[in-house]
Amino acid sequence: LAFRLCVSLGSIALPDSVHTIGEGAFMRCDSLTSFTIPASLKDFNQSIIESCGALASLEVSAQNTNYKSIDGVLFSADGKTLLLYLSTRPGTSYAVPAGTEIIYARAFSQNKFLTSVTIPASVKLIDSGAFQSCTSLSSVTLEDGKEPLVIGDYAFNDTALTGVVIPARVRSVNLYAFASCRALATV
Repeated sequence: LAFRLCVSLGSIALPDSVHTIGEGAFMRCDSLTSFTIPASLKDFNQSIIESCGALASLEVSAQNTNYKSIDGVLFSADGKTLLLYLSTRPGTSYAVPAGTEIIYARAFSQNKFLTSVTIPASVKLIDSGAFQSCTSLSSVTLEDGKEPLVIGDYAFNDTALTGVVIPARVRSVNLYAFASCRALATV
């Protein structure tokens, strides 16, 4: 919570020697517009930049061997885990890149702009709350394939989904996965 509620903090330049950043370190820094993950950071927790309402850019130092940014979306270095799609990221549609296997817990949570998302056949896990409170999300395409898929607890909770097709590869739809989807008419 080192810089929590520093509402006038507009930019921060962390040295590449930083190995850890505590949970909630920049939480509610309402003027922070960009954040770069330094080269030595090994563990990134979403709460570090939680509720930063002006955050428009999330980058990763080119020397970081744990993470990478693909068009401002945070992934593990191998590209298999999508870790964070900023809640402030504009744009109405997004196609998760092929080869992604895990959509991390709360990865898209609280994005108000996203209306449609396509999830490729390579994804094996849509983790807990991955799309929770994406209140404009009205369409999700779950591509069918050979890989089994688990839809985690609260994965699409409180979204605007109107219909969803659950492909045969889905092995589990966990607790409250589609709870509070008031517009959901067909499954």
